[in-house]
Amino acid sequence: MLKLLYVYRFATLGGVERVLISRAEAFRDHQVPVKIFLYFFKDLGAIDKLNNYFALHELSDNIQIVNRIDENQYDFIISIDTPQILKFNISKSKLLFECHTTYLNSRKYLMELPAEVRVIVVPSSGMKTTLAQERPELKNKIVVVRNYVPEDTTSYHGGRIWVKRPLLYLGRMDEHKNICELLDVFAYYRSHYGDDMMLVLVGMSAETINLPQELQQRNLTDRAVVLPPVGFDKVNRLYSLIKKHGGIFMSSSVAESFGLSAAEAMVNGLPVLLSGTHAHVDLVEGNMNFLYPLGNVPTGAGKLKHIVDNYAALLPEIEKCKGQFSVKRFIEDWQLLKDVHAK
Repeated sequence: MLKLLYVYRFATLGGVERVLISRAEAFRDHQVPVKIFLYFFKDLGAIDKLNNYFALHELSDNIQIVNRIDENQYDFIISIDTPQILKFNISKSKLLFECHTTYLNSRKYLMELPAEVRVIVVPSSGMKTTLAQERPELKNKIVVVRNYVPEDTTSYHGGRIWVKRPLLYLGRMDEHKNICELLDVFAYYRSHYGDDMMLVLVGMSAETINLPQELQQRNLTDRAVVLPPVGFDKVNRLYSLIKKHGGIFMSSSVAESFGLSAAEAMVNGLPVLLSGTHAHVDLVEGNMNFLYPLGNVPTGAGKLKHIVDNYAALLPEIEKCKGQFSVKRFIEDWQLLKDVHAK
């Protein structure tokens, strides 16, 4: 049994935890002899909830939270954007780094990694390209392990609650996620193509974004439902609700390492409209039905209209893209990572 210790700064019930739980499920369901251990430097109220989730979903034998780091207990120690691990003087032969952040300041630590660190894992080929351009000397150390995004049987079984078709955004709302451009695209659509849609915005807004004011300036206050962050154990039910209403997921993000929320939407059968970042292009395999040029609001609104008008016809196109984040692809990438690190 291979034992992996993943180290992360905060326990938050966020995307990192979702990804690691999906990996544990993949290893369990496909009889891959791997057990995941998690160490968090700080608990932001999530550890008890995570342990309850593990027990409820019969994952306690596959993924476990620990309260100390003892390198002798593990085959590999994988730090996810947490350079604090270097203070522990762990053997560099065991230490890998995994980079998920697209915030440039948050990945400056890559400039200071010891030369002995042999592997840097990223979740998409687009992220690999970005890092290789920023730090050419790391190019040969970067390995892509794409996220596994499982299909979920959790469904919303109620009736319709909205008359209009929802346009969903789920995630942090800040300048990097470019939420104001999403509002601009929606406002342009409404003024040029009709008032048949509504906004559903789910997540935490940054202090630098006054969301009520941004909505008011675009006359969208009465066309938007704003919800707090949804726990990862309930997110698929939200996607099911949006799907029942013929909804669409949109992200105008300036950059993504993978695009987890968009991938989850696609797995749940939702068409997507995505800014043309490297990671988004990877997710939809370059299908221009689902991409618009970052910063081009009229084109974005036109693409949204195209998806609305061709909704049923585009669903099979979304289905074709799911292989990018299938369990088969993840297991293949994982095996490649093992082989590379063994060299």
